[in-house]
Amino acid sequence: MWPSPLLLFLSHLLEFPLKYTSRKTVPSTTCEGVSFTFKKMSEGRRAKLNNSLAEPKAKLRDILAEIQVLNPEKEGDEAPVLSPADSAKVATLNDQFNLLLDSEINPAWVKWGLESVTGLELDDYPAGQPINADALIEDGPPELFMEILKAIRNEAEVTPEKALPLSSGSTSGSSTGGTTTDTTAQPV
Repeated sequence: MWPSPLLLFLSHLLEFPLKYTSRKTVPSTTCEGVSFTFKKMSEGRRAKLNNSLAEPKAKLRDILAEIQVLNPEKEGDEAPVLSPADSAKVATLNDQFNLLLDSEINPAWVKWGLESVTGLELDDYPAGQPINADALIEDGPPELFMEILKAIRNEAEVTPEKALPLSSGSTSGSSTGGTTTDTTAQPV
């Protein structure tokens, strides 16, 4: 007996693998004629990124905890009055926070995600050659660095818009509003 035409059609479709593009090329909006290619998120790449960011994130949490102890948030309009020493310490911690972002966390994101920059010529780099992450970080235009950082993070991070919608509207599957009825099964 011969297979049905539908089965033949479906089996033919199954022979074509899914084509997934793991990279994305984007024209720059800050530097005319420049484009950059970055790698999309995958589970293996997520693990590598989290590993590279573990220590800087721990430092960041420590800084934030120190700021919270010195300058706790108060409810209402009343802002806490800090001593000059505490104000200076909070300012120093804020500087450390910003330095950590600029020197470790943001470069780690770009090194993790950027594959190349084309259409950009930098001093001491061969003309016409794509620029890599290290060269961009060291010698590239800051506005391009920030644009690339934002693009990589937007592509990689899960946002509410990218999250899979749940039909129930809650993570537990419980009702999120309206009336409910008891649906307990009777014992058999």
